[in-house]
Amino acid sequence: MIQNCSRRYGKFVNGNAMDYQEESYTLICDYCEKEIPRFSSFMEAVNYKKENGWKSKNVLGEWTDMCPNCIDKE
Repeated sequence: MIQNCSRRYGKFVNGNAMDYQEESYTLICDYCEKEIPRFSSFMEAVNYKKENGWKSKNVLGEWTDMCPNCIDKE
């Protein structure tokens, strides 16, 4: 799964309130829960999966992600 870990926070800059949003995504193996954190976009996480041997698998209509270690065990 690719989990959206984005967060919003407020900050004062030169006496003015500023609203910031930090985008981040974490890739998580749905079988062993191995995490690859801190992608700045969803597509960056998808590209990492493709380049590093992860597989997406449709299980009962829901997409799951499997890391290379779990693929070898299957």
